[in-house]
Order: sequence, then C-alpha cells, then structure tokens
Amino acid sequence: MTDDEIRKRFEEYRDNLLDECQYFVACVHISKRFREQQIKNPKLVNTAPCYWAVSMKSVFVSIVLWGEKLFGDHAKSKWPQMDFWEFIDFLKENRQALFSTPIYCEEESWGVTSDDIEAHLEKLKSLEGMKVIKHLRDKYYAHFDEGFFLDRKKLRDGTDINFAALENMGNVAQEILLHYSLAYNGEGFSVKAANVDDVTGLFGLIERYFDERKKSVNMIRKEGKKE
Repeated sequence: MTDDEIRKRFEEYRDNLLDECQYFVACVHISKRFREQQIKNPKLVNTAPCYWAVSMKSVFVSIVLWGEKLFGDHAKSKWPQMDFWEFIDFLKENRQALFSTPIYCEEESWGVTSDDIEAHLEKLKSLEGMKVIKHLRDKYYAHFDEGFFLDRKKLRDGTDINFAALENMGNVAQEILLHYSLAYNGEGFSVKAANVDDVTGLFGLIERYFDERKKSVNMIRKEGKKE
C-alpha cells in the first residue's frame, strides 16, 4: 500500500473500531444499570418482566459477542478478523508511515514508539474478562454446545463476568484508540456515548409514574371513605 492508502486504512479502522466499541460500552453500561435497579427497586423491573428479561438477555448476548469480536485473539482464524489485535499489528507494520510526521503536531512527544505498541499489546493480553467471554461465546452464544445446552447449570457456574472487568475493556479500547488518533492527527473522542445514561432516566420516569399512580389511588380511597 502507498502511504496515502495506509492513512486511509488507519482512519477507517479507527473510526469503525470506535463505533463498535461505543456499542459494546453502551451495552455494558445498560446492563450494569439494570442490575443495580434489580437490587435497588425490583418492583420497577417487575412491571414488565417479559420485556426486561428479553431486553437484558439481548444486551448480554451483545456484550459477549462484541467483546469477543473486538478483543479476542483471532490470529489462528481461517478468515481475516478486524479486531484490536489486528489493529495493533497494522500499527506495527505501518508505524513510520503513520506517525513519523504527525499531521497535527510537530512536537516529538506526539510520536509513537514500538514500546507504546508493545505496551498496548500486553494490555490486550491481560484483559481479565476475556477468558469467560470467549468460553461463553464458544459454548453457548455463537452456537449451542451439547454440554451447555443440556446442562444450564454450566452457564451459571464459573461464568460470571464482573462489571469492573467489562468496564476495563472499554477503558483499554479508549486508551488505544485515543493514543494513536492523537498521535496521528490530534482527533480526540470518547468510547462512552453522550446519551448512555438515558437508561437511568427511563427508570426514573417509571418510578415517578408509579409514585403518581399510588398518590392517585390513595386520594380516591380517601374520597371514598368521606362519602
């Protein structure tokens, strides 16, 4: 590839990884907020149990599948995979073309070293949640493994993913994408969408609705007793 083609590929890679990471991070955030509501106010969740059960399972499926697609090591795959490992390999191969003359800033501090790339590779290798995510993806969510399909207890035992590990995956994605984007042309962004907290507002609306309904019912009862 020519230098122009390499830069174009970098921009496409960065922008599309960002889109997919924002989706992954949003799913993690929504799932965490829902779990908090289950503990804090289970009555709200039970207002529409079928809807919430289907919605939250769909969100969790996305966490597993997108987590594995983005952060899984697919080097031995028969088909080319576009993930963070491949992105790091691309940066290794094209570091000079991409970062030797920064577009945005001429200061030497904005350059990218091979040590930077290796450090991010090590962070990918040490992601705590990936072992469980890959296991769930391979045994149940990508296809039904006989053992897991017939014995659902296996889905619960030893397959818990803590939210701290999932959030750290989003943080690592943010660090990698932002580091090389700033070095390339000074473009900054966040993998956390601006409206990701709207799920909290949704539960607030539901809670206010039931509070108002309770007040109305109590008022009607009082009026009835007066008569």
